[in-house]
Amino acid sequence: MFDPVFIKVLIGTLLLAASSSVVGVFSFLKGESLVGDAIAHALLPGVVLAFIIGDGRNPVFLILGALVAGLTAHYGISFLEQRTKLKGDTAISLVLSTFFGFGIMLLSAVQRTGQGQQAGLERFLLGKAAAITLSDLYVF
Repeated sequence: MFDPVFIKVLIGTLLLAASSSVVGVFSFLKGESLVGDAIAHALLPGVVLAFIIGDGRNPVFLILGALVAGLTAHYGISFLEQRTKLKGDTAISLVLSTFFGFGIMLLSAVQRTGQGQQAGLERFLLGKAAAITLSDLYVF
């Protein structure tokens, strides 16, 4: 129970749960529950672009890429709702599908390059709690 790996995994999952719940409560109260899903899917191109531009699997660069993509998606949804005749659900689905499709295209391009660094990208995207490191905890 006091294994260092277990402690790191426990701290990481608790930090993730706490940060997700804070954001989730506010989005639910504002009636924007689906925005979180759209932003989560929109993070993919940011992570892959950060992988391509940055130095591979560095979590700081990958999270910064995800942050930029998430903010861009959120502003895109807001822009479409305010400046066009599209309803909220339509704007959300448009941004979600556009960003996710672009991310899949980028991910396919990275996989075709055959670089050795790409091996850990899938683990970063899909998650593996047992592989959490101290640098991952410091990012939180």
